Amino acid sequence: MAHVIHRHGLDEATALELEAALIDAYPEAHNIAGGRSSGERGLMHAKQIIERYAAPETVFRHSALLITVNKSVLERDSVYDAVRYAWKLDPRKARQADLIMAVERGLIIGVFVADEWHPATPVHFPHTSVNREGRWGSSDVRHRRTSPSNTCDTAYRIG
Repeated sequence: MAHVIHRHGLDEATALELEAALIDAYPEAHNIAGGRSSGERGLMHAKQIIERYAAPETVFRHSALLITVNKSVLERDSVYDAVRYAWKLDPRKARQADLIMAVERGLIIGVFVADEWHPATPVHFPHTSVNREGRWGSSDVRHRRTSPSNTCDTAYRIG
């Protein structure tokens, strides 16, 4: 095994940024943890970066529950499926939210309404055979067709 040093003599902040970039660039390299801030500033298509920085900042007019779906949206069939099931949350607070917002890498990618939250168990979610202790989901999530400000269907960023 050969060890290659790409850069040396870096301050810690620069070294962490470089480490994260190299982890993204070499997917065959294995690391126990991903690079620092890779989820926020890591590997993205140019279109995603433009969309992220061009997106208007959200102005909240309703109480909202924000659910980060970075990984689950890739594992599930849709944003809808990602947002509705198996989250660590306070069900009392979730029931008080007017809107449920799916957030991916700082952008709101879906807006939903949910009235009821249930423990993530096979009793409430027959598609699973596993009790997800301490996690909750909603079987009545409904997609809301408009953006958080009710003006258009573009992505909005979290300020």
